[in-house]
Amino acid sequence: MRQLLAVILASTFLTTAPVVVNSGPAEAQSLFEVLFPRAAERRRKRKELEIKKERQKRARARIRAGGGAKIKAPTFKKYAPTKLTTIKLTKLAPVFTAYEEKLLLEKNQPADDAVETTAAIAPATDANPAVDGTVASQADSGQVAATAPIVEGGTQPEVAETELPLSAESGLAVVAEAGAEAEGVVQPTLASQTVAVEDAGPEPVRLSSGYEQLSSINLRARKSLGQAVIAHYSQNPSFIWIDEKGEINDKARSALRVLADANSYGLRMEDYALPVMVIGDDATEAELLQASMEFEFAMSAAALRYLSDARNGVVDPNRISGYHDFKDLAANYEDLLQSVSTENDVAEYMLGQHPQDDVFDALRKELAQLRETAVGYESIEIKSKTFIRPGQTNDQLENIVESVRRKASDQLLADHFDAFAVDHSEGVYSDTVVAMIKDFQEEEGLKRDGIIGRNTIAKMKSADPNVRLNKVLYAMERLRWHPDQLGSTHVFINQPAYRASYMVGGQPELSMRAIVGKRSNQTNFFHDTIEYVEYNPYWGVPQSILVNEMLPKLVNNPSYLDNLGYEVTNQSGRRISSSSVDWWNVGRVFPYNVRQPPGRKNALGELKIMFPNKHSIYMHDTPSRGLFRRNERALSHGCVRLADPRGMAAAVLGSDVNHVASKLAGGRNKTQQLDKKIPVYVAYFTAWPDENGDVKFYNDMYGRDAALAKAMKVESGARDLGRDA
Repeated sequence: MRQLLAVILASTFLTTAPVVVNSGPAEAQSLFEVLFPRAAERRRKRKELEIKKERQKRARARIRAGGGAKIKAPTFKKYAPTKLTTIKLTKLAPVFTAYEEKLLLEKNQPADDAVETTAAIAPATDANPAVDGTVASQADSGQVAATAPIVEGGTQPEVAETELPLSAESGLAVVAEAGAEAEGVVQPTLASQTVAVEDAGPEPVRLSSGYEQLSSINLRARKSLGQAVIAHYSQNPSFIWIDEKGEINDKARSALRVLADANSYGLRMEDYALPVMVIGDDATEAELLQASMEFEFAMSAAALRYLSDARNGVVDPNRISGYHDFKDLAANYEDLLQSVSTENDVAEYMLGQHPQDDVFDALRKELAQLRETAVGYESIEIKSKTFIRPGQTNDQLENIVESVRRKASDQLLADHFDAFAVDHSEGVYSDTVVAMIKDFQEEEGLKRDGIIGRNTIAKMKSADPNVRLNKVLYAMERLRWHPDQLGSTHVFINQPAYRASYMVGGQPELSMRAIVGKRSNQTNFFHDTIEYVEYNPYWGVPQSILVNEMLPKLVNNPSYLDNLGYEVTNQSGRRISSSSVDWWNVGRVFPYNVRQPPGRKNALGELKIMFPNKHSIYMHDTPSRGLFRRNERALSHGCVRLADPRGMAAAVLGSDVNHVASKLAGGRNKTQQLDKKIPVYVAYFTAWPDENGDVKFYNDMYGRDAALAKAMKVESGARDLGRDA
């Protein structure tokens, strides 16, 4: 055989010797392919693979240089609190000085030309003339602390002193020195200033007369709040919270009661505490005036903080993460302060800034009950990121078993008495405990796998009244980001509950299971309005899915989209084949539109319910019906899949399922506009009342409770520092 091969090689060499001697590698390669075709084919394939890998390597390097191949999901941010600044009230001095000069000129007019003078002087604006020999009312000038009519002798009737219904510890009262009035709480009183007006009596205390004291009075507040205070008192240089005798008026008492009760509305009373002012018995008139002015401005700032928090929330949700999308949460402090100054019932006005939906009342009631339950309750701490598999040992097991015992049903306690009775201080996750955990998981609607992880631990801790109390506080805060009332008719999607409901008059007319986004593709938190229903829809594949999931497949198989039956169009709208595109040169900028035609396999099923938004989130059907049987349904790319899409479409259209079926017949793509747009809330509430008003609690599957807790803590810390500054 070797001899034969040698003869063949010799013969070939002799006949082609001149070519081989003078030829290059290409001719040698050709000779190799002729002599060894199979080996040559293997070599060719290896070379192609090397070239392909090199192209992939270069493509990845190019994409990395361009900022990364994938379109990144929104992220949770390090929350930055709202900045506080020092508001210098000395800016009001020129206004107050000019106002005092105006009053002096009016008083010094000759008798023949003088306008009838009153003892109680309020801002002499066009809206507040002093007429008929009565005291000019602060209420008439946009203030509420009205003075009394003049009586014979030019003196004012006595006003009975009323103790503030607040303790000095609350920080919401003006505190006297030891030996002063009842229980150390008094109202700052100014010695009446006099003006040489015959038979006028003691002159009412005026805010504007303290222009010299303004240089020593500052506020620590948000810049926009401080600007509103300056703007208001520039136009209305009069007290809101102090009466003509220099004492705290009824309006202030009423507002202080509201501030002191802030905790019951899910806010912190400490955020509205006023500086403690100590007033000695020997205080001068100037000192008393300054104390009244300090109280006035501090009270206005505290009221504005409360009104803003009650209406819009303590934190800015858009600074928590890109998953939050809420608009118009900035308070109009000028309008709020003007309203406070003119409202006859300031307490009613302040409380009216809280959400006025019945849901808020149910949450507030639950908060009160949980606070009672939590008294003396010792919470069990389980380390974060605890993860235990059967057979492992973990020092958290003892706390875990105790947490399950507190939450377990009577049946679970009876069935697994041995597991609860044994000492678990050694942390061995034995078969006995595994069996108990599996039954607990089944009771709680979790996968029965015996693995103790994030979801299982969350279910254990859900019975803790302190955990539930915090969930209610988070729910009350989140509700403030919404309209005051959700509306008589609306669609409410609560992601942690995996549920979508069509609400009418506060009751679910239709409620169904829903599928929401995976943790890596979270459904956003926002509200919008439903505009139309699309039958037999196309699925326009989002850019994030095209780049993150489909592009790698297209690099390996350019015909991938053609094989699936997807339609590809270029930027000019011309239909092209996916196999004709050089996907190697496509990165984060994906210059093609891809959509899936209507049909049985369409990812959106047979219809979608549209509320156009920048997040490309909507409600729709799905061909994967079996997924609704799962208890944990965070499975989509972000959109909301409905268990009964026809029912929801009929509800928002105001029709019936037969009408929807008729529109679907034939399989043609078509849309139907709603006669009236309906609000839709794509919400995230781990505590929410059911139709009976009973608050239900859900797992924080995206970790947004934790993020909100951090944001609220940061805001509170900033306010505490501002108050101590």
